[in-house]
Amino acid sequence: MKHLFEKQNNFEPKEVNKMKKLTGILMIGLLALGLVGVGLAADTDTHNLTITIPSIAWLSIVEGTGGATDVTLAIPDVSTAGEEYFTSNVTDNSLYLHYTVLTSSDKKITAQITSGTVPTALDLTVQATVGSAGGGNQGTSAGEVTLDGGSAQDIITSIGSCWTGTNDTDGANLTYTLKMESGYTKDQLTPTTANLVITYTITS
Repeated sequence: MKHLFEKQNNFEPKEVNKMKKLTGILMIGLLALGLVGVGLAADTDTHNLTITIPSIAWLSIVEGTGGATDVTLAIPDVSTAGEEYFTSNVTDNSLYLHYTVLTSSDKKITAQITSGTVPTALDLTVQATVGSAGGGNQGTSAGEVTLDGGSAQDIITSIGSCWTGTNDTDGANLTYTLKMESGYTKDQLTPTTANLVITYTITS
């Protein structure tokens, strides 16, 4: 009996040691899992953010008092028999160009007769005077330009990123002039009505 008891006592410590080892392994495993969890639950994160700057080229024609943008250039009638007609050029400066440009390269504004023709013996010119309102680089006037119904004519060049303002008289003032064409005389004029369409474009 004594020997049996001693064998049981010798056996129990081995089992206890084995359980301690298993417990230690389990604790190490749980600790490892805990560390992995901490790694997954970080205190920073990231996301993507996109910044977009658009290319802008907007233009509109406005009348200086907020009215219609139709223009009439009429050679005045005479008031008495024997009076000379068309003794001075006919002008109109009631219209303005508003424009907003956001660009990486210079733009320009062109003018073109896209419908109709100027009557024989007459010249139609336009001059854009760049305004002082707004901001940025609103460009440089090309001076007085003849509209002949052919290709588009530059009226404002070297336009950078800018805005002209939105009040009726902000922007580039347009002055139209109707005059005798060089090489013609007033007796070569004939009665007529010419309806034209003038198109303005911002382009590179």
